[in-house]
Amino acid sequence: MITLTQFRQKTSGQAGITLIELMVVLAIISISTAIAMPGMGTLIQDIRLKSAARALVSDLQMMKLRAIKENTKTTMEASQVGGMYIIFVDKSSGKEIIAQTDLKNGLEIVADAAVGFNGRGFRDPGPDTNANPIFITLSNVAGRNKEIEITPMGHIRVN
Repeated sequence: MITLTQFRQKTSGQAGITLIELMVVLAIISISTAIAMPGMGTLIQDIRLKSAARALVSDLQMMKLRAIKENTKTTMEASQVGGMYIIFVDKSSGKEIIAQTDLKNGLEIVADAAVGFNGRGFRDPGPDTNANPIFITLSNVAGRNKEIEITPMGHIRVN
């Protein structure tokens, strides 16, 4: 067994790290950072896309609840040009805008879309009277998509 005095004698000459050891550690950190950086841009774009899809679903839910609360029709119009959507209440006196959102950070709506909810919370069929779901697709600059599905029964989900 080694005594405390013998241990101090063996380690007394090692007071810190050398400059070469420090440079090696910094080089390893620099190389690791350089490898990880390109993937961070894609990760950030994916997070922005998911966030925008969640915000759109939240706005659609709010729109549906407003239609039920006021027993009226609410409508959302999404425009590919400018990447924005407007939510409004259809009233006899005209349209009352309740939300307007402009997508930013390289996000866009893939195609123009319109969806409405009636006073019972069901999707308003509008001119298209079939029972197929409506899809609103968001896209980012990396080419990834998020699709929001609205069924005739008023269910909203992200695919």
